[in-house]
Amino acid sequence: MVGATPYARELWQEARTVRRNSDAFSVLKRARAVWVLATLSFSANLGSGFSYDRKNNLVGKRFNNRKKDFGSRIMQRLENVCIENMDVLDLIKSRDSEDTFFYIDPPYISESMGSKNGSQKADQGHYKGYTAQDYDNMLSLLGTIKGKFLLSNYPSLLLQKHIEQNKRIVQSSEKPQQA
Repeated sequence: MVGATPYARELWQEARTVRRNSDAFSVLKRARAVWVLATLSFSANLGSGFSYDRKNNLVGKRFNNRKKDFGSRIMQRLENVCIENMDVLDLIKSRDSEDTFFYIDPPYISESMGSKNGSQKADQGHYKGYTAQDYDNMLSLLGTIKGKFLLSNYPSLLLQKHIEQNKRIVQSSEKPQQA
């Protein structure tokens, strides 16, 4: 499917429709939609506009290069990866050791958690069912592990409580605003 995908705004628009209505499409169609959006959207941002340039057609060239090395590049990146589909608490417990490093990027409970209307309800958006209690449970577990971790998140009172409780080192960074 990737090899047969042309550099076309219409397919980019179709991919946006698939992503917005993901329950109506197969896993394969959804996966292709994410690839199309990541490849054809400005700055590879799935929510941004269609990417094009006015002079050298560099976007088209870059798109075709990504198509050509799609299979081999993905295979190479996943060569030493284990993909799990299980509860994060069980995963952390099963892999924890003094030599383990976890990169944790959970839903940001202080944000809309992917819901279309900005609601923080756990039954909306692409984090259906994820709650502040789930987040608290994960932070509590991280306070007991033998390994190290890096947590990506936005500030929240719950996070601050765990930082203080476990005397964690915090490094903050701000993303520059785009004009």
